[in-house]
Amino acid sequence: MKDLIIGIDQSYTNFGIAIIYSKENIDAKSIDLSKFQNKIEKRLAVREALENMLFTFANKYFANKYNVKIIFERIRTFSVQAGGSQGFGLKPHYMIDTGKMIGTIIDIAYRYNVKCYSVDTRSWKSQVVGTTKSYLGDNKYYTVQYVQNELKIDCRRSSSSGEVLKYIRGKNAGKIKYDDDKADAICIGLYGLLDGNKQKLNLEE
Repeated sequence: MKDLIIGIDQSYTNFGIAIIYSKENIDAKSIDLSKFQNKIEKRLAVREALENMLFTFANKYFANKYNVKIIFERIRTFSVQAGGSQGFGLKPHYMIDTGKMIGTIIDIAYRYNVKCYSVDTRSWKSQVVGTTKSYLGDNKYYTVQYVQNELKIDCRRSSSSGEVLKYIRGKNAGKIKYDDDKADAICIGLYGLLDGNKQKLNLEE
């Protein structure tokens, strides 16, 4: 039975989704949630997108005996300071809101008999990207660099017309905008292709 991994980088701003058929066959995108008025609407939008995707998979892939599973980032109980050192505990509202989003993912997956697993941030970054650090500099991230250089997947943000987006103001004015949520989702999904003894996944129900 072949594995089909759905990697998710859950966010209320830009929700990253990657479908990993193999390391050489990846389909990824992010969902812009900034247009919605509140977090309830954002979760409903995520619910609709995931249900449409899993409904399609149920007809196209499940019958062909694919082992479909979802992997998302585990709720962090600490912040990460510049340089990658552990910082202070996160605010309760962050963990509550993130828990609600994760609950949305798990509930939809359950309807299609798809199991959900969580992975610690430090585990997927170190195993897939090779470092637990996030910010590379020059408005770029280590995950973006890995996905673009190693996987040859374009992570530049673009408009609906296909124009590459750049910052207009501030210290990054003129620099390209990158979709780090899309890149993170890809790397989280790739974690599911590692040898079992390298994975540290928790089944979430």
